[in-house]
Amino acid sequence: MIYIGKKISRYSFPQKNQLKNAIKEFSLLNIFGYTYKPNVEFVDMGVILEYLNFLFLIPIISHAYMVNKLKKHNLKAQSIYDILSELEAAISILNYEIALDYFCRPTFSTSKELTAKQIYHPLLTEPVANSIDFKENILIGGDNASGKSTFLRTVAVNIVLPQSINIALANEFSMQHGNIFTLIKVQDSISRGESYFMAESRIVKSILDRLNNEQNYIFLDEIFRGTNAVERIGVAIGIMQWLNNHNCLYMISTHDLNLIELAKDWNETYHFTSSFINNKIIYDYKIKSGKPQTSNAVNILKTLSYPSEVVTVAQDTIKIVNSNF
Repeated sequence: MIYIGKKISRYSFPQKNQLKNAIKEFSLLNIFGYTYKPNVEFVDMGVILEYLNFLFLIPIISHAYMVNKLKKHNLKAQSIYDILSELEAAISILNYEIALDYFCRPTFSTSKELTAKQIYHPLLTEPVANSIDFKENILIGGDNASGKSTFLRTVAVNIVLPQSINIALANEFSMQHGNIFTLIKVQDSISRGESYFMAESRIVKSILDRLNNEQNYIFLDEIFRGTNAVERIGVAIGIMQWLNNHNCLYMISTHDLNLIELAKDWNETYHFTSSFINNKIIYDYKIKSGKPQTSNAVNILKTLSYPSEVVTVAQDTIKIVNSNF
């Protein structure tokens, strides 16, 4: 650590003088440190040093000196460690920024909102950017695999990055400082005897319990899909109305068209779509305002070459169900 700090102190950076002053107290440590290093370049010299170490107990003396020095100047040693840690973090962030296609410095406001232009997810090799004004609570519907969950993840990760390393993966990004809570990947558990619905209910309850007077951002992916449609709608509306009376903004995705219809009066609605062309499902992954206009579950069955009887019955049943609701 002392050796690296001495090398780095030759360069210009804000804490250069502080690092150089701290290192002065440990200038002899590099010399004593050589007693612990085997000499691999000169074998004969290495043998001589081994004998000298044995005769004069140089490693023990060196160790005692270093321990006493560190005890006496422990604050300066901690200062060296902190400066080098901050430099390493800064270098890592800079390397990450260089690797990005584009990013911006976020701005922070005091108003309860989040706005982003051309926001994208960092883990996608060919991300499709979207823009969003997250000023009111949002309900997102749409086709299977059309981008709902990815969009929730995209906005969520771009709430974390600005508040941690001061970058946003967007052309423009503005938000109010706040906490983030997510229900995105849920698993049941045989070992705990916990069903899927029990697992997601437990997580949602922990979110409700942890809300405070600060701004809170909540992301719930396919809310309460672990139970039947009637109870899912009832519980989801109960949760949304409760959240509406507390200091938070939520973004919730769902496949349930009835839930979207019943909750449209106190939520902004968005959706993702797909097209079925030449027995292939085409996605544009662009978010659109309003209620979902398409569905693609049966089309997915067609692309997977399901028996035609299954597809026909599915289509007929869907028409019957839709006519009754």
